[in-house]
Amino acid sequence: MRGYVLLFCLGLLWVHTSWGQGAEDEPDINEFIFVEEEAKPINLAEVNQTIGYPDSARIKGIEGRVVARILVDEEGNYLKHQITGKADSLLVVAVEEHISELKFSPAKNGGKVLKYWVNIPFNFKLDLKSPQEQAIDYLTALMAEKGETYMGYLQRGLQYLEIGQFESALADFDKSLAMNPAPESEPDSGKSFRVYAYYGRAKAHSSSDKWVETLSDLNSAIAIAESDAGQDSLIASTLPNMYSDRGFAQFTQEKFDGALEDYSQAVSLAPQNACEVYTLIADVYIARDQFKELVATYDKIIECKPNDKLITYSRGFYRMELGDYQGAVEDFHATVDRNLDPNVRIAALNSSSQANLRMENYEGALKDLEEALVINVLNAKTYFLRAKVYLAQGNTEGLCKDLGLAMDYGLEDQSPEDAQEAQNLKEENCQ
Repeated sequence: MRGYVLLFCLGLLWVHTSWGQGAEDEPDINEFIFVEEEAKPINLAEVNQTIGYPDSARIKGIEGRVVARILVDEEGNYLKHQITGKADSLLVVAVEEHISELKFSPAKNGGKVLKYWVNIPFNFKLDLKSPQEQAIDYLTALMAEKGETYMGYLQRGLQYLEIGQFESALADFDKSLAMNPAPESEPDSGKSFRVYAYYGRAKAHSSSDKWVETLSDLNSAIAIAESDAGQDSLIASTLPNMYSDRGFAQFTQEKFDGALEDYSQAVSLAPQNACEVYTLIADVYIARDQFKELVATYDKIIECKPNDKLITYSRGFYRMELGDYQGAVEDFHATVDRNLDPNVRIAALNSSSQANLRMENYEGALKDLEEALVINVLNAKTYFLRAKVYLAQGNTEGLCKDLGLAMDYGLEDQSPEDAQEAQNLKEENCQ
């Protein structure tokens, strides 16, 4: 029996001695220790990102600062912590769920690493920053902590671009390109990111109407993308947009042939987006007065956007320019049928009357104008157009009466040119 008691006592002594040695190896939480290099967190940005902002605290409008005193071992690992000061429990719980994930560079003194207590603050402040502004703050902190990278500058530049800070975006894209000298002629993991940096520059320049610079950036982006599209699916999906954007940049410089080539390439690579590109193509043909090609383009737009309420009006206008008056009448009437807006309906009926007048279909023209007057009996333009129909029919009484009504109802304010013509007609025919 005495032997068992002795062994038990020796066991207690061993446990007490072992525990005492481990505790003595750790500095007291309040003990001052001189070191040449303090322990520093190396993944604080990532842990802060993981912690986030507790929804329960956000809903209640709780803000605060949680300060954790952390014991770091000789290898830079978290050992334990203690929360100092006062902070809301919701914030403390959020921090303590992830605080052990922190990694550190260990404290050093005389070239020797040692355990060390370090204070790490976690700030919780509600603000109205956009997701892009939050991302900018995070990327800025991350690069300050872990070093600058071309990916960091690229991602931050894209966020600046999203919120319209174009000068900051350009500065970041320039830094990304300078730090990423991937040869454009050779496969390289960084080469594709040069595409996005140049494309980002183009977007920033175009937003400031710097079209020469935009075109230069897009030329660089497309040159790299064309050589890499087969290996990078994301670049392949972006390439049609770059062609479309370069087409518009060329359009602004009146390089119409180049614009049409780029638009054609964009449609070829992404037929599902053809409608948007056809609209851009239409602008080129309008600028060049190529009405035949323009009408053909409107045919394609109507085919892929059958529910568009106004495109038939545009096609009708340019059918009139081509002398296709019957086709114009059909388009103007289609516009009337598709729209409830009285102003749109009146404009379409007035235009239809002009097409009918050119075909000498006076009955059709008068019918259009009477329908327009049912919608608005005070429309000066409608009376002026009906006066011109009466002129063609030789109806002087009707001509003079409608010219007077047009002027009374404000034709001069609506259209000074029409008002001048009306005045001339009145002087010539209404004595």
